[in-house]
Amino acid sequence: MSAEESIVLKSNGSGLRLVVAENLGRDTVERELARIAAEGEAMLRGVDVVLDFQGRPIDEALLCTVMKRLVWPSKMRLLSWVTFDGASLDFLRRSGFPVGEPRTPTPKVRAEVPSYLLFRSLRSGQRFEHDGDVVVVGHVKDGAEVIALGNISVWGRLQGLAHAGSGGDDGARVLAAHMEARQVRIGRRVGYMDKGASWWGRPVLVCVDGETVLVEEFAL
Repeated sequence: MSAEESIVLKSNGSGLRLVVAENLGRDTVERELARIAAEGEAMLRGVDVVLDFQGRPIDEALLCTVMKRLVWPSKMRLLSWVTFDGASLDFLRRSGFPVGEPRTPTPKVRAEVPSYLLFRSLRSGQRFEHDGDVVVVGHVKDGAEVIALGNISVWGRLQGLAHAGSGGDDGARVLAAHMEARQVRIGRRVGYMDKGASWWGRPVLVCVDGETVLVEEFAL
């Protein structure tokens, strides 16, 4: 199936763009959305996503399908709907949804907040948020989240989500004694981790260089 006959996920540096080909039948759209939600749950969870329907009209039935098959199951953050169909834009606006190309957010200025030392591990479903730096003296298990306006250090295994610089600060960093996470976020950037990399399971520093999320191994 070519890009003109499918649903494609594209990275835009700060999140993802899901492009739905105009000529796809309604049944195919529903089936493909469900597949993407199931296969990409870990990748989509909490990520800003723009839904691009090109010139396809969006009615109540399609809107409900997208929400039920993709947005709610994947736990993505729906940033905006994009379509060239004027009636659809009016319908989405009346329904309270953001439309058009999203603006680049202004980074949130981080006040002088003391670092927080979290003396425990986080298990699946648990989330810890702080407006400064965070040091986790424990593990961040798969399905757990640590979100900080500043830097994040994990002294144990990082298997869940770490989002440093969550206010838009691309200069924040993530340190992990054992990197086993499939995804790390810094500021507006999303980095997808390679399980086959030489640094997998080892101490790493994650930072942003330009528009790229870099992973560097270091010695403890």
